[in-house]
Amino acid sequence: MVTIVTDIRSPRLDYVLDYIFSERLGIDYNIVFEQTADTPQPVISYKVGAQSNITIAPRTYNEVRSVFNNIDFTTSQRTEQVPVIQGNVPNFMRQTDATIIDQMPVIFPTECNFGFDLFAAVFFMLARVEEYNDNAPLDQHGRFMASQSIALKNNWLHIPVVDVWIEKLKAELLTIDPTLQFKTEKFELSPSTDVDSPWCYLHKGILRNTVGLCRDLVQLKLSNAITRVMVLCRLKSDPHFTFRKILEMNNKHSIESHFFVLLAKRGKYDKSVNPSSKAMTKFVKELSKQAKVDLHPSYASCKGSFGTFGEEQQCFEQLAGKPANAIRQHYLLRNAPEYHWLENFGVTTDYTMSYASHAGFRAGTCHPFPFFDFANNRFTNISIHPLVLMDTTLSEYQHLSANDAKQQIANLLTEVKKVNGQFSFLWHNSTFANTQWAQLYEWILNQ
Repeated sequence: MVTIVTDIRSPRLDYVLDYIFSERLGIDYNIVFEQTADTPQPVISYKVGAQSNITIAPRTYNEVRSVFNNIDFTTSQRTEQVPVIQGNVPNFMRQTDATIIDQMPVIFPTECNFGFDLFAAVFFMLARVEEYNDNAPLDQHGRFMASQSIALKNNWLHIPVVDVWIEKLKAELLTIDPTLQFKTEKFELSPSTDVDSPWCYLHKGILRNTVGLCRDLVQLKLSNAITRVMVLCRLKSDPHFTFRKILEMNNKHSIESHFFVLLAKRGKYDKSVNPSSKAMTKFVKELSKQAKVDLHPSYASCKGSFGTFGEEQQCFEQLAGKPANAIRQHYLLRNAPEYHWLENFGVTTDYTMSYASHAGFRAGTCHPFPFFDFANNRFTNISIHPLVLMDTTLSEYQHLSANDAKQQIANLLTEVKKVNGQFSFLWHNSTFANTQWAQLYEWILNQ
């Protein structure tokens, strides 16, 4: 049992305390307003000017008048000091809010024996507060960019800082009470595969293949043209239909295969096979018998009407014979302010949390965590499983070869192992057509 002494009460603080102590450390905690001689030890004080075993002074700001989703950085300030964990101020970060303490990156430093406002820092990272800043520029797809994050600006996107902070707290608590028993966490590899289309050439129709063949010839991609013809003549297997290889590799390492399948009408960014076709119907039903299969909602479902999302859910449920309550959005197309509406569709688990352009820890953690609806200041029933690494981040955004990417992956693996987290990584089925990238996938499985 840990006692928290604080005069701050808010859903945000409740969320952070539940996450740190109940979900991560696996120990009970109690909140009191004042510390007495009978207060059970160890004690964490979360009050300005208070003293205890561990003192975490709340970081405060002069409250800035702001309108949600239209933050005004220029309005006059009031004189009252408002804790970050309560106020509206942490919609942005000041340059002085990030620093290094004992070789550890932190935000919201304060004058206390813990060194920084742990609870506000954890909340800021998990609730993705910085993504609610409408003044932050977005990329061409409307995604919050890694370059706008406090983590990348301070060169610690590659460190799961939330997990590091919790480990520091755990160590401090053990110095006070060595008998404390914490929840056991173990390093785990968690691979998954996004299926934007099961096939490269098959089942795409005469028109698409004719156009594709002409394009290959005009661009002098003769190898592609020959492969296309051979596949369509059934003289060669489709290069992107790599599912037997994926299943065999995962089974060899006793790892459950997990696929996210795109079932969308054709569009500029959604180029799969018609989800109502016989080929797609058979594919999803057969794959569902051999592996864990979930929905990969389309680009259009996030950019278009909510009806598109519902249609794709219904299609998936009919083909896979299971609820579409776990998803990863196509193009990793989801910012924090957009998560809350997933509840309307019964989504309980999301695997989208990552940056397409950079590998690392968008929310500062490699452990699952509950999503907090910052806009409405409330808990939700959505569990976020953050993604550490995507194949196309390395190959397309960073233009790395499989061999050159290995060192970056090794460094990320080391960081995840330090905090006994989940190394969640994504390969597309099409990537396995490349021998070097398929070998890199297996190299990760051997770690």
